[in-house]
Amino acid sequence: MAKHEVHTISKIEIDLLFDLYSYTVEQNKKQSLLILYGDNGCGKTTLLNCVFHLLSPEPWGRHRSYLGNVIFKELSVTFTNNFIVKAYRKSASNGQYKISCFSGKERILDWEWFPKKDEGNKKNEEIYQQYCKLMESLALHIHYLPANRKTEIEENDQEKIFLQKYLLDQRNMGKNSIRYKSESTDISLENIVENFKQWIRKQIIVLTNDGYRNINDLYYDLIKGLVSPRKSETILSSKDKIIKRVQSLESRNNEYQKFGLSDEIVNKDIMKILSSTSEEKIISISSIIIPYIESMELRLNSLERLQLLLNKLQRYLNQFFSDKHVIIDIENGVRIYNKKEIILDLQYLSSGEKQLLLLMCSVITAERVSNLVIIDEPEISLNVKWQRMFIEALLDLVNSNNCQIIIATHSIEMITKHQESVSILRDKNA
Repeated sequence: MAKHEVHTISKIEIDLLFDLYSYTVEQNKKQSLLILYGDNGCGKTTLLNCVFHLLSPEPWGRHRSYLGNVIFKELSVTFTNNFIVKAYRKSASNGQYKISCFSGKERILDWEWFPKKDEGNKKNEEIYQQYCKLMESLALHIHYLPANRKTEIEENDQEKIFLQKYLLDQRNMGKNSIRYKSESTDISLENIVENFKQWIRKQIIVLTNDGYRNINDLYYDLIKGLVSPRKSETILSSKDKIIKRVQSLESRNNEYQKFGLSDEIVNKDIMKILSSTSEEKIISISSIIIPYIESMELRLNSLERLQLLLNKLQRYLNQFFSDKHVIIDIENGVRIYNKKEIILDLQYLSSGEKQLLLLMCSVITAERVSNLVIIDEPEISLNVKWQRMFIEALLDLVNSNNCQIIIATHSIEMITKHQESVSILRDKNA
């Protein structure tokens, strides 16, 4: 089956949700953010759940069963390439329904869901597998944070938090492999923060390997160019230029050391030697100095995106938290200090601080592999000031044209600065 290019959601339509509400939600083409705004009880959460379960490529996990339990007449999701996925019934009810997929006006697939599996036939089951593969071919990597997320789990609590989350990992032998976490997922704040720390370490391994490949290319070019002078040697043909570049490298590396991303790469003795050595001698050994400088720059370049991301996260958390400050590094993950410089256990954070930390760490770890982030009621436990600040911080942390963010909220503070991204849930039948 041919793969579709990755496209974002442009329109969501639902007809007679709960046999009451009909909504059309459209994405502003110039925005990567879509905010669903409506009062309590208007169906925002159910609509997000329906979209997630409709688009999931996972053949199990009761995704299609969820849709079977929801009363609606028709639900459709349209993408920017005019690919449409539609679930529908003859009238508003729960139970049996059909799913059809279209590419423009061309109908690609039809499949029918039955409350009992044995009500279908073998051909219908084969079509269902085709449907799951078609959803997988959309390459839509969804990270979903529902409203009933919790920041902690009590000891011996058998209730497991509902977090439907799947990530399509395309790095497995060039194929799509599905990593799926369902109702058994434990998303206590402690686990989220621990996962965030492990994510940083994993990123360092991956990105450092990329840096080493670039360094290998550098030395390959160096060896290949032994016959002719390297361009960089002629550019840095003075002692001052070499020293300034080393100083710039040292200054830049200091920012990486704050997060434990790099060790000291410019020994202080090196600077003393360079400063006290004649220009003639420095130029004579530039063929050694310059490749060293360039190799260190390539190493930092490979980690630059991660360093900037951690710097943003740490800065935003410190802007939100009062009478506390946050330090992030690869050894300890997230550490929070009070005014007396005592490290605080996460359990001593306020409910709003816990929610904020959970949301930001979750989005950060998902951003590299997800192109659709869905958050239901991000305003939970956040004060008015934080609600005004949150979306702007979220957009800056994601900061990717390839990632669409869909938020459902009933907070007027959340939408004040982002009205161009708001789609108000107005019942078309009213």
